[in-house]
Amino acid sequence: MITNYKRVPDPQAGQQQVDANFKTLRDKLKAGLEDAAALSEDRAYAQNLTALLGKPCPRMMVVPELATEIKTIGFGFKKDDDPAKVYPLRAMVAKGAQNTEFKIGLETKSSDVVFGATLLDLTELIEITELRTYYCTMRKSEGKKQDEYGVRLVALLFIGRNQQNEVTYVYEASSSGPLSITSLNQAATGQDPSAIITAIETAVGQYNDNTRHKDYYIFWSINDSGLQLGPTDGNGNKVINIRYSSFLGSSRTYIGNFSLISAVDIKATVSSMFENLETLNFQIPFKKNPSGLAMTCTFGHGESKKNGSIDIFQKSTSSTFSIPQVGIGKIFTVGSIYSRTSAQTITKQREASVTIDQTDSVQLTVPVDCYVSNSFPATPLDNTAAVVQFSYFTGNYGMQLVCRMQGGQAVSTTNILRRQGTILVEMPQTQGNPTVSVAGLGVISNGVYPGGGDQTVFQNVDLPFRVAKRTGPLFTIKQESQGGSCECEYSYNMDDEAITSTVPIVNNMQATSQYYNSTDYATASNYSISIPMNIPAIVFDMQGQQAVVDLNLTTAVIGFV
Repeated sequence: MITNYKRVPDPQAGQQQVDANFKTLRDKLKAGLEDAAALSEDRAYAQNLTALLGKPCPRMMVVPELATEIKTIGFGFKKDDDPAKVYPLRAMVAKGAQNTEFKIGLETKSSDVVFGATLLDLTELIEITELRTYYCTMRKSEGKKQDEYGVRLVALLFIGRNQQNEVTYVYEASSSGPLSITSLNQAATGQDPSAIITAIETAVGQYNDNTRHKDYYIFWSINDSGLQLGPTDGNGNKVINIRYSSFLGSSRTYIGNFSLISAVDIKATVSSMFENLETLNFQIPFKKNPSGLAMTCTFGHGESKKNGSIDIFQKSTSSTFSIPQVGIGKIFTVGSIYSRTSAQTITKQREASVTIDQTDSVQLTVPVDCYVSNSFPATPLDNTAAVVQFSYFTGNYGMQLVCRMQGGQAVSTTNILRRQGTILVEMPQTQGNPTVSVAGLGVISNGVYPGGGDQTVFQNVDLPFRVAKRTGPLFTIKQESQGGSCECEYSYNMDDEAITSTVPIVNNMQATSQYYNSTDYATASNYSISIPMNIPAIVFDMQGQQAVVDLNLTTAVIGFV
């Protein structure tokens, strides 16, 4: 069964009354998902980005219970060169919110560690598309010396996209040695990574060809699996922990490998799923009991065990008696004149067996008025799942204020649009070059006005501007042009997700404020969830019209979240 619930049943017809059933189902589903998210501490692990693929990272920077968002990572390399004349990675420092700081490595004295001036700032990235790890190891793969040297990380190149969706890179290495920024003659950060990649590969080739390094070589590993950090919905993965491995060389410890662990804030994701939501589509794999009769199904299970044994005993005896032969020299011989042989065999056989039969059965009564799974009764206990799709308007949605002079000359078109967390006010058309002032905005913070202030005190503002969503009056916009004026107050209802307006107050102007969508109220599905339902039937109140029955069934399905 497929059923849809829309926030506004027919917006194209100008109908903007919010459907009560939609709100009820929306709120129940949101509460269920939030409760389920709380069971995993509102966090879902999503992706890892590992420096050297195939090498384990058994240790964690911090226990999962204390993990928090990491904003920057600093990399500490050996102060002095090692036997290969390189400067390997020995430590990492991660900093997060509330000035939290976690360290990796530094098991020995930290005076032998130097941190680079360039930090990996994760807040500036929306994605890491590629991690190139440059490492040094011995050419021979056996022996104590090789075991002590291991595989040492000597440089890291992070390639990704910044907040402006531009390609960017961050290079981490010691300030000394063949792979230092100075030796490469490159910038540690930039937009086009091709030049620094070429410079690094050239330096690696020169190092490997140098006969002074005949026992060692440098190579690289590329992990292009990527790590999403901040998609446009603002609820992307956040790096919250680092797994790593370390080993002891001849006198110092080194980081052998590391992996950035990211997670999604489920609570924030759930919240964004329900903001600006227009349609809930339920695909429920159940149907009305097709038989029209009450059915009783018996599901049985039987088990038989048999233990048997056979014991066999056999005893045999035999005896022989005879008179020996008699003879006198070579004159004559008399053979045995008597002999007797007797034999006796006794056999005992016993067979015993114990058989245990165990059966159990379950009876399921399916009433007439119920919904059964689509596979019932062929596979009545088969796993089933309901699917819920979340749909949103594809284009700009909100209200549009159109102002004209009394003679019909166009003055302006102003859009008041619903966005994620805010209301956007823009003026795409300003033929009359009006003077615009706004009341009730309050003091701007981080590019957003709080709204809800005094609706009679106007201030000049630059368009476009954003106002935080809140229930109640947000602002009043005034436009003045050619001796005419227009005022219109706009409000928002958080529960209905609806923008409303008062009738414009005009002076020598004509004005209309009406609902607007740039794509004729078309919707698209951005999210979907599955609700497992391992039951053969759902019994609920099936009285009333079909719409009531559908609502009751949908409510029952949400209860399985």
